[in-house]
Amino acid sequence: MATVTTKGDIVLLALRKAALASNSTLTQPEPEMVDDALTDLELMLAEWLNKSIDIGFAFADPLVGPDTGDDHGIEAGNVNAVAFNLAKRILTDNLRPVPDSLAAQAVEAYESLLYTTLTIPSLQRRNDMPVGKGNKPVSSRGRFYIEPFEETVATP
Repeated sequence: MATVTTKGDIVLLALRKAALASNSTLTQPEPEMVDDALTDLELMLAEWLNKSIDIGFAFADPLVGPDTGDDHGIEAGNVNAVAFNLAKRILTDNLRPVPDSLAAQAVEAYESLLYTTLTIPSLQRRNDMPVGKGNKPVSSRGRFYIEPFEETVATP
């Protein structure tokens, strides 16, 4: 089993999942199709990054552009989620319907990726909520928070 270590490997995996190119069917992808898929890969993961989904993808230099030999930097467990979702984009770019099975696998893999990359921020207690029974308000107005101390300086 070959390991998926480069961006070109992810693109070929996505093309295979989309049934557009495969060694088993002896259909090779066209260079333009691979270039478009590389661009889609970069754009899709940039969108994910904007949604705070950081999977460690190594983005290409904007001046050079992506290359099939570039290392992707994604953990092995997240590669399928990227490939399935990229396959959906490739199919829509080629004006082909996305099979239900592929759509379901893409959603399942994406949700799994979200669960593994989710970081829950620590919750902070609101300052205007009582802490418990017997808690006395600090000020005479009955509020449960401490107002900021303003130091007044007497001017001569």
